[in-house]
Amino acid sequence: MPLSHYSNNFHDLLNMARLRHVDSGQTIATTDDIDGLYCVKEGFVKRFNIKNDGSLSVQGVYGPGDCFGISAVSALLMRSHVYKGMETYYYEAISDAVIYDVNISILREMLSKHQELYKDLFVIQSWHGLSDIWRMENQALQNANKRVAHIICFYMERYGILTTKGWRFKVPFIQQDLADILDLSRETVSIAINELKKEKLIKGSRKIIVSNLAALKEYSYQ
Repeated sequence: MPLSHYSNNFHDLLNMARLRHVDSGQTIATTDDIDGLYCVKEGFVKRFNIKNDGSLSVQGVYGPGDCFGISAVSALLMRSHVYKGMETYYYEAISDAVIYDVNISILREMLSKHQELYKDLFVIQSWHGLSDIWRMENQALQNANKRVAHIICFYMERYGILTTKGWRFKVPFIQQDLADILDLSRETVSIAINELKKEKLIKGSRKIIVSNLAALKEYSYQ
């Protein structure tokens, strides 16, 4: 969600934040040490944890305007710790990124002065809720082809750019990233992408291009 959609008070909050320049591959925070709200100014970030077998479980990707660290914010608003699981989740830059790091004490102080900020926090939490709904919807689709089509549509609508050849990702996705997010093997995702190419729903070799986003979305729900 573009930062321009948030209130002036929220932008005042960001002006009080620490601005962090993060290299691609660098860990920004984990659920063990999050102490505030993080907002992406530039670049892309993924949230993941490492399973017992060593594989990655990727929960999603955040781009410009997106915020994460919601567990700390929820604990502030609800006056209790929301997440009590045993897993540690990591937030890692998948491109060079610039992050607003808002300490929880600053957020608490601003909320006491500007109650309009609660609306911004509600929007942030609602946006995360929509992402969770998408994940459940994706898991209920018939097969890997439709799940891959569905995820391409989801991220293309959020982080896509329209070119003369069609829609392409601004986020630096590779097939392994899609596989990690969907909890599928890379081979399964590769086969699905080739099938979508045969159906002329996507094209491109190293980068995915979608000529008709509506047609790809319709296919994923059929």
